[in-house]
Amino acid sequence: MNKFLLSAMLGLAVLILDPQKSVAQINVSLNIGSQPLWGPVGYNYVEYYYLPAIETYYHVPSRKYVYNINGRWVYVNVLPSRYRGYDLYSSYAVVINKPRPYLNHNSYKAKYVKYKNYKSPKNRIIRYSNDSRYYVIKGHPGNGNKSNSYKGKSPSNNKNGQYNRGKSNSSNKNKNYNNKGNDNRNKSGSNGPRRDERGRSN
Repeated sequence: MNKFLLSAMLGLAVLILDPQKSVAQINVSLNIGSQPLWGPVGYNYVEYYYLPAIETYYHVPSRKYVYNINGRWVYVNVLPSRYRGYDLYSSYAVVINKPRPYLNHNSYKAKYVKYKNYKSPKNRIIRYSNDSRYYVIKGHPGNGNKSNSYKGKSPSNNKNGQYNRGKSNSSNKNKNYNNKGNDNRNKSGSNGPRRDERGRSN
């Protein structure tokens, strides 16, 4: 009992003496606002997405794609031209919360090759979610909607559902991505197969 009280007192002292550090530690574990509109719903934190269809990764904190070119993994703002027309909003994605997963690419490629042609349902994508947690994401239909009345309806045109060459992934008018994924920290009850980097079904 004495040890418990001592630990609690030390924790409280740290919070009082250095509140900014405590807040920073909390913020590190949450990055919903940085997740792309084409990402899967249900996760408070995502480090990387792996896209089996194009054997490419997406780093959420930097908002950059990571793909192999001539044997080197490079970070880029937009997908290369060979992926023109790739639909991120319907393609399968795997959430991997490990540093530089592409260094173990052969393992992830073999594990998730069966999802290369899998199409994810819209109800698992942030763009179409009516969960108010995602309203903070720029470009979401519920962003700035104080009444929180957005019902997850599909857009009237297909501009936001296509990869657009030359546009940065920070653009919110022509999102160059579409996709689904799974995070291993916060799981939701949505339908469809979900796997994290450990290969566990959700």
